[in-house]
Amino acid sequence: VNAAVKIQSGPATLFMDGDEIDSNAQTLLINTNTNRNVSMGGTTGRVGIGTTTPAARLDVNGDMRVKGQPMVRIRRFENIGNDANKDTGISATDYHCVITGWAAHYDILENNAQTNMFWTYVNPTTNTWWYRVVFPSHNTHENPDIDVLCFRTEIASYTGNRNLNNP
Repeated sequence: VNAAVKIQSGPATLFMDGDEIDSNAQTLLINTNTNRNVSMGGTTGRVGIGTTTPAARLDVNGDMRVKGQPMVRIRRFENIGNDANKDTGISATDYHCVITGWAAHYDILENNAQTNMFWTYVNPTTNTWWYRVVFPSHNTHENPDIDVLCFRTEIASYTGNRNLNNP
């Protein structure tokens, strides 16, 4: 097997060709500019990790993490009560979180047309995501379950007031 590595003058570029003779050889270009930014791409413009045939610009075949943590987290909180205001324990620096689902035994005739509410917010004292649940029922047997969905801050953005805890 022939292999070639070529470092050319000018901008810092490393050109690697696994087999110069094979017309199907994949090339990997690693470019570093003066700001020390690194870009990678092959002749197809696609980069594969754990795959030799990437189907997209970045194709990862395996687990992905950011700073050792999952990119997306889903946490279920069960039987939380009709008026709950609790810490999820999830860092507001690392994740953006929202409530995505809920379930409860519910009798629509019990709340006198008031609104059931669920939301997440950041507690500035703990810098963690909290959830707030309000079921204005005269009975307290709903005890909802909620799902909190969180995305790493590196892959998601959040707009609006994250500290809103009492609408």
